[in-house]
Amino acid sequence: MDDTFGEQNKLPEFKLDSKQAQGFLSFFKTLPNDSRAVRFFDRRDYYTAHGENATFIAKTYYHTTTALRQLGSGADALSSVSVSKNMFETIARDVLLERTDHTLELYEGNGSNWRLVRTGSPGNLGNFEDVLFANHEMQEAPAVVAVILNFRDAGCGVMVTERKKAEFKTRDLVEDLSRLVKGATQPIRDLLSGFELSPGALGALLSYAELLADETNYGNYTIRKYSLDSYMRLDSAAMRALNVLESKTDANKNFSLFGLMNRTCTAGMGRRLLHKWLKQPLLDVNEINMRLDLVQAFVEDTALRQDLRQHLKRISDIERLTHNLERKRAGLQHVVKLYQSSIRLPYIKNALQNYEGQFSTLIKEKYLDELEILIDDDKLGKFITLVETAVDLDQLENGEFMISPAYDSALCALKDEQELLEQQIRNLHKQTANDLDLPMDKALKLDKGTQFGHVFRITKKEEPKIRKKLSTQFIVLETRKDGVKFTNTKLKKLGDQYQKILEEYKTRQRHLVNKVVETSASFAVVFESLAALLAQLDVLLSFADLATSCPASYTRPDITPFDVGDIILEGSRHPCVEAQDWVNFIPNDCKL
Repeated sequence: MDDTFGEQNKLPEFKLDSKQAQGFLSFFKTLPNDSRAVRFFDRRDYYTAHGENATFIAKTYYHTTTALRQLGSGADALSSVSVSKNMFETIARDVLLERTDHTLELYEGNGSNWRLVRTGSPGNLGNFEDVLFANHEMQEAPAVVAVILNFRDAGCGVMVTERKKAEFKTRDLVEDLSRLVKGATQPIRDLLSGFELSPGALGALLSYAELLADETNYGNYTIRKYSLDSYMRLDSAAMRALNVLESKTDANKNFSLFGLMNRTCTAGMGRRLLHKWLKQPLLDVNEINMRLDLVQAFVEDTALRQDLRQHLKRISDIERLTHNLERKRAGLQHVVKLYQSSIRLPYIKNALQNYEGQFSTLIKEKYLDELEILIDDDKLGKFITLVETAVDLDQLENGEFMISPAYDSALCALKDEQELLEQQIRNLHKQTANDLDLPMDKALKLDKGTQFGHVFRITKKEEPKIRKKLSTQFIVLETRKDGVKFTNTKLKKLGDQYQKILEEYKTRQRHLVNKVVETSASFAVVFESLAALLAQLDVLLSFADLATSCPASYTRPDITPFDVGDIILEGSRHPCVEAQDWVNFIPNDCKL
């Protein structure tokens, strides 16, 4: 961990009265021992950890045991540490995304009444996604694997969680999957029938990830056979030796193939796909050559490459946004981001249509035909119409995500009534300024706050001039350094009416927002296809950009089936080594 935490290092004040402390100590003693679990307790404004967890956090993240406090006294004293919300996010990211030796638990409650509300582990991030990716891009897609082992290797390099044998069951598995997986039940049954051991592992995986406990998961998954024979198998030692992925010890991003090749433009999608591709090199010669054909097309057509990359920079993380829609965690702002990405598609399509090179047929098959289907009036065209009709796009410049009053007659009527009351309040303001012989706005101001609603305000300097009228015709609410706040029966009545209409308007807005978000979620399958298409396009354009901007030009290899020909490298260079400023790389020939 780097030690530049800044404000995160400040310890929130941890205070409990004796009754609360005693109640918590009683609860804490009932927790089962689990050396891997890092347990946090939500104190609303901050979090706490206790016992061995507190010591671990103090040493690992605060780098000092002076951060520890004692809860209770004597033999019952419990080491404790308080953690700010920012620091909690940092620790959660480290435990779940960087380390492989701990799980994370979050408790809510008070006194002696606490309950476990969230659990997570490396690969099983669902319950903590809002914490992990609130302020950070999702760099790679996590994975959790259920395995039935006949032996155990002490050097796995992954977190291993032992589960009861009973959890590796196939009874009711088809029924459970039919709730989670889109589509009919029979294809699920047919797929599982082709496996002997993996259905039991799948049953344990569903139990471990608690997918059935959350109804927002229902109908949001797909299931397919994953063929390992399609990819080259690289163990962790090979990955490290070849510098495939980034390491914390890298002096710069060009130390790894991933860092060197990652020139993706989309907000996370391309980066994650590149990460996946580097861990799973293709073996199919036709697939490899198809990727190379597309890269060559983008290398040869500079205008096309630059145009497409400019458009992709405007594309949000459609994959994550769609996931949030399906999990019912999305708001109107997420829908708007999907809309803003969708309206870029015609520009991407037009750029691809302008390509007239030797790979035009391939580009049509891979991208143009599918974009044509996705942009269709029954798919994204329908979504775009929904957003443009329902959302007040003019308010986006003000950072407000609202339903347009024109979208709903009841909302429109409430808006009209709200504006009428605002006008009546302004008229009363003008009339009162005349009655008090004070300049409107300059001397007699109209304020609106949460405590009193609409009120008049004058400076203390002006108060003596109207003191008599204030005491006979108005109700003085507050006298402070910034002036005197007062009202009368007319303003109070109009203000109360305005507040009532405003609450009704907000309630109607929330109802309509939920409907629009729910309708948008019905386009999830379309957006998933779009995300896959754009992520692949992004990575291949990234390859082309690297090939055209490296210190010395790259050469397209001639790829043959594994049982044909030799490996012949002429003037070969290590891409990462030659990218270092202090290296003068001498090309080498190699024949195997």
